Amino acid sequence: MASLSFTRMATSTAATKRPATMSGGIRAAPVANLSSIACTPLDPVDAEVRQRIGLEGPHTVFESFVEGSQDILVGDIFTVESIDYDIKEIESWEWTRLSNTVVKRIFLEKPTTS
Repeated sequence: MASLSFTRMATSTAATKRPATMSGGIRAAPVANLSSIACTPLDPVDAEVRQRIGLEGPHTVFESFVEGSQDILVGDIFTVESIDYDIKEIESWEWTRLSNTVVKRIFLEKPTTS
């Protein structure tokens, strides 16, 4: 269960989609996985963190935090305010030492559109 301080900070709502398995060499559209996920608002990640996690491309990388027990994986699509972001990396994060609440720190990148 999330701490009260995390609950206060998780003011945004997200959903996830999971890429469908390939069939005959063709990948189907992603399918809905989770909805109504409480998360912190998206924040841009600084250059040092981008370098540490290996996401040094030209795109802006964002981070958000969600409750640690959520079924969210690298490769899922994280949707906030109707905008899809690719989940590039996930870390466990101790929210506060006093609460012992572990959350997931999710690193997101907006895919390029053609």
